[in-house]
Amino acid sequence: MDADNLCMTRRLPSSRSPRAFRRPVVALIAVAFVALAATACLPPADSTTPPAAPPTGMATLGHCPVEGFTYGNGFGPLPGGGFHYGIDMGAPEGTPVYAVRNGTLWYWSTGDIGGYSLYLKADDGNTYYYTHLTAYPAFLENTQHKVSVGDVIETVNHTGNANGFDHLHFEVRVGGPNGTKVNPRPMLDAAGCK
Repeated sequence: MDADNLCMTRRLPSSRSPRAFRRPVVALIAVAFVALAATACLPPADSTTPPAAPPTGMATLGHCPVEGFTYGNGFGPLPGGGFHYGIDMGAPEGTPVYAVRNGTLWYWSTGDIGGYSLYLKADDGNTYYYTHLTAYPAFLENTQHKVSVGDVIETVNHTGNANGFDHLHFEVRVGGPNGTKVNPRPMLDAAGCK
């Protein structure tokens, strides 16, 4: 076999086959879908009326979300990866959970990783997220109700991915449901929550 024929029969390595591109593309599409689904489930922002008070960058609590609790996971990176965007407040199952401000409750997410959850779209323009709550009646799912600060809005449980640990996962989102998630601990301390 001469050199010209050898070059024609030898397969030159290609930079990447079409199959090699499929995995990264499928992974990218899956990540985009999860991100879209996570934000699509948030309560809609009310664009017709401005908040009663503009967000100041720091929320204040008029009432503690739960009383007689012990702190669990805090706001920040999780061991093994990921980020914890709220504060876990351990309390016995059935402990009352309170509205921290006046506003509108939005019942949502019986199938979310947090289990039964509520959003409080508050009078200060911020949103407060409560999860791992006791199961509420199906007719409340995706409904909204006005509440006043200090109203009992639910009870502590371990629904969702709470792994049997009775607690409230509490988040503060400055600027609304899709706002900046901030550490609730300074607000809880300022309100004297224990």
